[in-house]
Amino acid sequence: MAGDAYTGLRRRKKTPWTVKFGDAFVSRIIAVGGIGTIAAILLVVLVLVGTALPLFRQPTIGNWYQLPQLAAEAATPASGALGRPAAYLQAGLDDNGLMLWGLLPSGAVELRNLADGQLLARYPLELATGVSVTCSQAAIDGTRLAVGLSDGSFCVAPLNFQSTLISPAEVPAAVQVSRESPVAAAEGVVYQWFDANGVRRSTLEPLQWSEPLSLGDAPVSALDYVPSDSANLLSSSQSSTALAVVGTELVVAHIEARRNRLTKKVTIDTQLERGSLQIRSRDARPLLVALLAEGSHAVVAWPNGTLDRYGLANGGPELQESQPAAVRGGVTSAGLLLGRQTLMCGLEDGRLQGWMVVQDPTQKNADGYALALAHEVSVSQRPLIGLSSSRSSHVAATCDDQNGIGLVYVTTDTLLATEQVPGDQAVQHVTFGPDSQVLLAATQEGSYSLASLDLGHPEATFRGYFGQVWYEGHDEPKYIWQSSAATEVSEINRLLKQHRQMQDMMKRMKKAGGLQNLLG
Repeated sequence: MAGDAYTGLRRRKKTPWTVKFGDAFVSRIIAVGGIGTIAAILLVVLVLVGTALPLFRQPTIGNWYQLPQLAAEAATPASGALGRPAAYLQAGLDDNGLMLWGLLPSGAVELRNLADGQLLARYPLELATGVSVTCSQAAIDGTRLAVGLSDGSFCVAPLNFQSTLISPAEVPAAVQVSRESPVAAAEGVVYQWFDANGVRRSTLEPLQWSEPLSLGDAPVSALDYVPSDSANLLSSSQSSTALAVVGTELVVAHIEARRNRLTKKVTIDTQLERGSLQIRSRDARPLLVALLAEGSHAVVAWPNGTLDRYGLANGGPELQESQPAAVRGGVTSAGLLLGRQTLMCGLEDGRLQGWMVVQDPTQKNADGYALALAHEVSVSQRPLIGLSSSRSSHVAATCDDQNGIGLVYVTTDTLLATEQVPGDQAVQHVTFGPDSQVLLAATQEGSYSLASLDLGHPEATFRGYFGQVWYEGHDEPKYIWQSSAATEVSEINRLLKQHRQMQDMMKRMKKAGGLQNLLG
């Protein structure tokens, strides 16, 4: 039967060339595709590594440049003349980094060209006979000044810098600004060259000090002034809060200013709350008074190392607790971090501390809150005599009594960089410029030095990504990531300011002949 199934056909033993070609072609495609996939993945890895590399770049401080005219004039005796520089009580830069402003001990504000130190304008503070400035405070963002006076009152003035883009035809004939000489100043205005079609015009609106507001009969030895973040362009009223040490009292002033839309008259209502101040030393003045936790707590920092916290919820300041900031030595400087939630203390042994008001789990205090030491960094071996906060991040700048500068990212307790300011004159204060791209160091003799600054990404640390971090608004360190620790309202106000500047710039562009013509 098997023979019956045989058909007589023989099986072909040679593979057709078409099959061989197809097999080889597909094999090559698969190989190329596999290699291409691996190459694409490697390219993605390279792109990710290249994108992440800036996160690991260390912050850098550039070479220091001393303003020559200020340094030369500072060596001459004080004459009281218009051009006399002096050690400012407060100092800072405008938004574009073109002008230096400084608050003199007399209360006058000077404006100088940063390029050569030339005096542009001087705005005096008119005071009654026998009244002098006893303390001062400047906002972290450099938009406001407040001074306490010897008669128990205080004054406030806004720092409104204006920057507009104009055509070269609008530049005064006496001002020579060009590509070779990009910055020039005249009549209180600084002009900066952009190109043949555009020049930036920067100036400070004439300073207008508020009428003195009385807080008591004794001199004001420490002051903190906080305007309300809820005020806006459409509001007819604005509220603010002032905290001051007046003699042996701690005074809180709730101020509301109402503007009549028809008459433009401003009516000011003030409510004062007083409490007894816990005096730590008969001769010592407080280093700082500050409103924390959105104005519900007041903290007084003393040179002997004591921090006193007062509750403000029950109609007047009441002492709730006292905390020792330093076991040995004392507190040599104090300041607030951006967002006004963290109190910074510079110690005699070179450490920088960050204190916050948190809910007290032990309930040892009557109001249920406590001052907590949330951050501590060893910056120097010398006393820290100056502190300041960045305008855009939680980076603090410190200076010690040997001209040593330190940069600290307070949130993760990270020492970013250290630098030595050259020169023999003692640096007493250091502050950030706009967008934290410049450092300004001031000496006791009235000279000023500048250095470029590149902070990079200070939040990019191993602890920040994988460790416990104590963010503002939390009671303890936690395994969480918080992209920004500043208040939301402060960010909104910053965006509104940038929006107004952009609108003004667009108007100037249209006036100069249109956007396309201006930008070329």
